[in-house]
Amino acid sequence: MIVEVEINREFFSGELADLAKIKNKVGKELRDALELRTTVKLVEPGSLPRFEGKEKRVIDRREGI
Repeated sequence: MIVEVEINREFFSGELADLAKIKNKVGKELRDALELRTTVKLVEPGSLPRFEGKEKRVIDRREGI
């Protein structure tokens, strides 16, 4: 499962090592909460679509199911 996460600019110090730490922490938190492994992809702020109300926020990209 790939999880795209927008990173807030205030958390980015300009160091790639800091991004790696954030990515690893998010991955660990998801693994602990969901009991499954995910691939975390950090994306730029504002790059994910915004939804109003209780819209579907999960995009199922599995094939052949």
